[in-house]
Amino acid sequence: MSPHCPPATAAAFANSATKLPPLTLVVATTPITLPCQPQGISRLGIGHGGTLPWPRIKPLPKRLNVIITRDESGMVCERAVVEWRAAKERERQKERECHSETATECKKCSSADKDDSIDGQQEENPDILVSNSVESALTTLQDNFGLFSQGGKRSLGSVLVIGGGEIYASSLSLDSSTFGHKMRIVVTDVRRPATEVEKNEPSNSTNGFDCDTFFPVDHLIGNEEWREASPAEVSEWVGEKIPEGWVWERDVAVRFLGFERK
Repeated sequence: MSPHCPPATAAAFANSATKLPPLTLVVATTPITLPCQPQGISRLGIGHGGTLPWPRIKPLPKRLNVIITRDESGMVCERAVVEWRAAKERERQKERECHSETATECKKCSSADKDDSIDGQQEENPDILVSNSVESALTTLQDNFGLFSQGGKRSLGSVLVIGGGEIYASSLSLDSSTFGHKMRIVVTDVRRPATEVEKNEPSNSTNGFDCDTFFPVDHLIGNEEWREASPAEVSEWVGEKIPEGWVWERDVAVRFLGFERK
């Protein structure tokens, strides 16, 4: 599959026969109180200086990675391919070590490699798509994937969106009828409690980090438009066990929350 997505029109996006799985926005936020008379306004900060909270693109080898960028030089795609191949090689190295430890088939090894020599595998095409908009990327997914594997098309289990404020805003503005399912948000709520009161109840902590970029939805808890999901639901959405309540990492408290648009 080509790593580039062709431009898409809204009509083509809406008229596609294939509907996508739920669209889940994955975002790390921290509450920021902005000075405003007569009282401060709290918003969900997601970054500072227009940068994302991670320094590099890190595509995963067992997922289709869709990158949305304004870059027209191809450099973003090239960087993503390099990262993807490096991640794939790390995965293969683990499998080599697994095979060297036992002569029997190791349960940790992927089923795709059971019938082939790991060292003799042919070079794979990176599972990477590069697009210039959320709409264009989703249209390409609709055209190339189905809800179930059939007729040479792979199935698409879930669509996770990780990005900056503009990407989230574009996703939230989509008409859910065009991609078939409800919109979801998985929030990593990050706090840096400073006082004993805040440490006893991290949800009272604000302004622990410097942010000038904000999530498009200011309030999710108690928002009539969004239903708060249980930890079990969130775990199902992201494909791994999500801990309940606050988890401490040194002086930072973190909790995981999920919301689904009603």
